[in-house]
Amino acid sequence: MPAILIADASLTTREVFYWELSQRSMQGILASNGTTALELFAETLPDLVIANIDLPGVNGFEVCRRIKAEKPEVPVILIACRTGMHTNCLAYKVGASYYANKFSLMEDLDVLLNRLLPDAVRQKTVLGEI
Repeated sequence: MPAILIADASLTTREVFYWELSQRSMQGILASNGTTALELFAETLPDLVIANIDLPGVNGFEVCRRIKAEKPEVPVILIACRTGMHTNCLAYKVGASYYANKFSLMEDLDVLLNRLLPDAVRQKTVLGEI
């Protein structure tokens, strides 16, 4: 079962992502701040990370940078309420695989999971071909 680390200060956002992933036969691993996200990443080595850039403590940019320094093959999706060009550029500069507005990410979730998860991981899910 593919494991996805979801790091967001909002309990509602974490729960929505958790539910959406469970509907796709994926395991959600939840963190409410950047420090916990990094600890959980080291403990569980998830297949993909979704992190808000505005995490308390260690922000999402730094979470992404550290994950990519340790395991560059793990895709990281950074999300935020704001999506300006400067923030977008900074997300990709720290190694994000994708950057999106957190409220519109659900529209693209299946496409992103199919694009970012390795074939061997995707085959363990109920995701259909797109």
